[in-house]
Amino acid sequence: MWNNLFLTSLKSFFSPRVVTVLLAVVLLLAIYLTGRNQGYQLAQALGDAALAKQQAAFNLLQQQQAETQNQLLRAAAEQYQQQVERGNQLEQRYVAARQKLAADNAALQRKIDHVTQQYIDEKGKAQPVQCVFTRGFVQYYNAAFGLSADGATDVTTAARRTGAASGSSATADAELQPSGISQRDILANISDNGERYQALAAQVNALLDYIEALQNAGEVTRED
Repeated sequence: MWNNLFLTSLKSFFSPRVVTVLLAVVLLLAIYLTGRNQGYQLAQALGDAALAKQQAAFNLLQQQQAETQNQLLRAAAEQYQQQVERGNQLEQRYVAARQKLAADNAALQRKIDHVTQQYIDEKGKAQPVQCVFTRGFVQYYNAAFGLSADGATDVTTAARRTGAASGSSATADAELQPSGISQRDILANISDNGERYQALAAQVNALLDYIEALQNAGEVTRED
């Protein structure tokens, strides 16, 4: 009797309407679970794609920055190398100029005796040179080069060897006394001074050429 009652209750519970409702609930639950899983997977896929895109953009930016930096470094290295080569060229040119000036001065020094020891008069005869340079002349000569009587070491050297120091007397008569300096001494001194002048001119010109090279490279701005 209880078995029949249980079966009857079970049959009434699993009526077609109840079964339909249960199937609908199960179907909705399955759809919900499937949708949630697919939505999670889709969101994860979209997130991964967005992250990969950002990472790719970041890597590209880093690569571009690295390439730009490398280009700047290469340009700076090339410019530096050009400056070094230009400096070496100017140095070699200056050294060559100094060597040529020294050789030219030595050649002039060897010719001094020939043009200072004698001269040919109007009769075509060789005559000894009679030229006197006073102490005052030597003093003013040295003063023109910024040399004091005490510190002069160029043209007054010969005068000191003869015991006549230029500027040693303040009297006018003393300035008119022979200095012991000859034409040869004067010409030799001028030859040495000429070498120094041309060496300084070559050095200044080399420096100007180097500054011009820097200006062309855009590193130095001339201020007018």
